[in-house]
Amino acid sequence: MEWLWIFAAVCMSVMAAAAGSIMIRYRRQMKSICRQLQFIKSHQTNMKVTADSMWFGMGRLADELNELLVESEEKRREVQTQEKVIRETVANLSHDIRTPLTSLDGYVQLLEEAVSGEDQARYITIIRKRLESLRGILDELFLYAKLQDNAYQPELTCVELNRIVYDTVFSFYEDCKARGLEPRITVCEERVYTNGNEMMIGRMLLNMIKNSLEHGRDDVRISLEARERQIVFSCANRTENAEQIDIDRVFERFYRADNARTTGASAKSSTGLGLAIARSLAEKMGAVMSASLDGDVFTVTVVFDRIDAEQEKRR
Repeated sequence: MEWLWIFAAVCMSVMAAAAGSIMIRYRRQMKSICRQLQFIKSHQTNMKVTADSMWFGMGRLADELNELLVESEEKRREVQTQEKVIRETVANLSHDIRTPLTSLDGYVQLLEEAVSGEDQARYITIIRKRLESLRGILDELFLYAKLQDNAYQPELTCVELNRIVYDTVFSFYEDCKARGLEPRITVCEERVYTNGNEMMIGRMLLNMIKNSLEHGRDDVRISLEARERQIVFSCANRTENAEQIDIDRVFERFYRADNARTTGASAKSSTGLGLAIARSLAEKMGAVMSASLDGDVFTVTVVFDRIDAEQEKRR
């Protein structure tokens, strides 16, 4: 029986030695992982955690930590992107608002120094126009901010596009007359309907037409086309320095293509948000907006899903 005790003692010694060796390797691996995490944290590197041993789930632990590191890096980049957007937005807002404010300040001083009633009336008229311009800028900024909220979902109903197009185009009659422009307007005779928000569609079309009138050289074309399952509205105009327009960026906020599409008075009152707002409005209603450049002709197009008004009423 003595040899059994000796064998048991030897087995226990071997097991104790093995357990000690495993514990040492376990602690060494844990220290290695902790050192790697500290290095990654202090250097903001893309290095991944590695495990020398797969025992006791070390490999699984390393994989889980690496997934967390990847997610953390993605969130860090998102925060950096958002911070950059905020800085650019603040810089652009400061410029857009400072310009009309500076102009207002100058005309207020002229008004204070004016002696004749005729000069005073003229300066008051100019100041009112500048205030309207500033109000328009602020309205666009607030609308753009509202549309960036993913939680904001407008109420959509069955609307007739023909009437909205006519109303919007007619609102530019005096402006076209003052500019000496005669847009070529083509609207399908058939009444066409879509699921949308009437006020949002009106604002979207207004921004599109305003963009063509302000930045186009001439030959402005506005059309509403009825297709079997779609309705297509487009605004086209000839433009100077077409080579300077980056067609992939025209819907970006504050994009003005330098001096290619914004000149003269329009440059002073434009926020560079017109088409960005128009596209955001389209997206909120499930429509698709795009832009194209064919030679010197710049075109903005929005495609709506067409619906049967009578069928919608029966639902």
